[in-house]
Amino acid sequence: TLISNTLSETASVTAKSISYQRNVISAELTILHDQSHESLLQFMSNLQNYILSSVLSMTLSQSGLSLIIRDNENRDQILQELKQLGTVRIEKNLALIRIVGDRLREREETTETLVTGLQGFSVRFISSGNDNLGQSILIKDNILQEALTSLHRVLFEGSTPAERSQPCGSA
Repeated sequence: TLISNTLSETASVTAKSISYQRNVISAELTILHDQSHESLLQFMSNLQNYILSSVLSMTLSQSGLSLIIRDNENRDQILQELKQLGTVRIEKNLALIRIVGDRLREREETTETLVTGLQGFSVRFISSGNDNLGQSILIKDNILQEALTSLHRVLFEGSTPAERSQPCGSA
């Protein structure tokens, strides 16, 4: 975790820290149209047992449910329950980066700055929290260090990321 009280005069976003969680799993459930939503609500109710220890992010839509979970002792139980609800696509070996700062979601330049910092990286998603304090970024674990360095450059030094000859995370 990097925590900073001061920023470069050229930094455009008021980020205060970057943290990350390695070894996370993305699980995307596609809900079948004929399936009862009561089963999904029951599953989400059961997730409360895992929220603090395992679930990092959850997004619900009309077509399904996406979870980002820690690869820990609860992983198999969560995934097994999820598979009972429909088709599940699982991606392992991911990392979740969290940028924390002041009113990040309100600032127009936040997304632009993050996209600049992640240019050339294979990004799975960028998400804003309801707290207006953070942005989450999901990437492949094997490019984490390079992504953190690039984000540090644009967020805390106000510079552009170093030129890379080929896209990162394409492997």
